[in-house]
Amino acid sequence: MRRDARLLLFTSVLLVLPACSTLRLGRPIGVEERGRAAQIQTILADRAPEIDPRARVAIADVLMAAEREQGLDALLALAVMEQESGFRPDAVSSQGALGLMQINAFVGRSVAEELGIPWKGRVTLFDPVTNARIGTSYLVEMLGRFGKRELALTAYNMGPNRLDQLLASGQKPQYNFSKSVLARRARLQRIQADPVLIAGF
Repeated sequence: MRRDARLLLFTSVLLVLPACSTLRLGRPIGVEERGRAAQIQTILADRAPEIDPRARVAIADVLMAAEREQGLDALLALAVMEQESGFRPDAVSSQGALGLMQINAFVGRSVAEELGIPWKGRVTLFDPVTNARIGTSYLVEMLGRFGKRELALTAYNMGPNRLDQLLASGQKPQYNFSKSVLARRARLQRIQADPVLIAGF
């Protein structure tokens, strides 16, 4: 029964998405992209039901736009969300990182300014759509700076300056965070290939 419900949810999202995306983006999107966005929405609906449905649509749009326009792997960004906050938009770490993609206030403010997002203090990062925009932009920056996914994810987690210092000293960074994110991404890819697997996600 639960599996049937998940599959019905995915199908319903897929049917509704074309009209929503066309109106919001001003142009139709491809069938493949529409389907992948629907899968992201379905995962968020299953794992983060407290997020408003309209926000889930917007988050999926943010991820797909980052993939289309900046070359960011949408599933990688989704895996970071799962690893960092368990898809909880109100998550706060012991180090003060906030929201869906666990952004600290210093980074959040800097990236928000670059993106033209109004900064209203730490509370800005508790908006899941804004957090996704800032987090994906920061992840793109780390990928551009470090090249390899393992290094970029490590920099995202520990900070790029700390990673630079570690590498400059000849020390080998710990890749525990990166390995966990990439394992989650692989699982998400399996779900993408077979949406019925969302029931067991």
